[in-house]
Amino acid sequence: MSSSKNNIYGNFVMISPSGDFLCRCNEEKVHWYLDRNLAELLEDKNTIKLKFTPKGNGKKDDIFYTQERKNECCVCGNKNNLSKHHVVPYCFRKYFPKGVKSHSSHDILPMCRDCHDGYEKHAYKLKLELSKQYNCSMRGNGIVIDKTLNKITSAAIELLKNSISKKRKKKLKRIVLKYLNKKEITQEDLRKIIKIKVEVKSKDFVEYGKFIVSSVPSLEDFIILWRKHFISTMNPQFLPEHWDVNKKIEIK
Repeated sequence: MSSSKNNIYGNFVMISPSGDFLCRCNEEKVHWYLDRNLAELLEDKNTIKLKFTPKGNGKKDDIFYTQERKNECCVCGNKNNLSKHHVVPYCFRKYFPKGVKSHSSHDILPMCRDCHDGYEKHAYKLKLELSKQYNCSMRGNGIVIDKTLNKITSAAIELLKNSISKKRKKKLKRIVLKYLNKKEITQEDLRKIIKIKVEVKSKDFVEYGKFIVSSVPSLEDFIILWRKHFISTMNPQFLPEHWDVNKKIEIK
């Protein structure tokens, strides 16, 4: 059994104990079954045969999953430096119901590093639009300012400017000295203080991706939104055959 580390699609075949085709899978999934003695590797080194009868028919009725897919960048066709591209960014996908993301690779595509990096700029803009639409910071919903730390860092910032009155400077130094529990302040002290994060997570904090996924009216429409965005911004010329912008999601 051999599969290049550069391959996104392993194109291994999984069959039932009776020999019926079930699906294609990658090397990682092959090892998962073999390591647990749930399947045997056949002589062609490209097929595993399950040792148990699965509940369903796998993906044998879905032409997208039964075809052999090429390991090439879906945008430019480059066969080198490939990585997995989640059409719906992982920050959202990880909060999808298990039945939607489990055994579903339709929206995981191979992309070369250059194209991947290029798309991230477009993806960021859409993430920003969604944060405004659903009133949720991209840092998460439930971020609050620590007023005490904010007062201290503001004092340090002002002291570094060196353009304040002696009376004001004395007042600000007292604030910083109390925080540091020191008698004197150095420039290095001030530079360290201004790097302190004053934003903290409240008890009601919710990750950005989780908040957006729980807020969208239709998960299927949300997925299609990202598919269309990817198509319109990158104009991919090497998508796998039968890849469908409007493919329905399976909620098991």
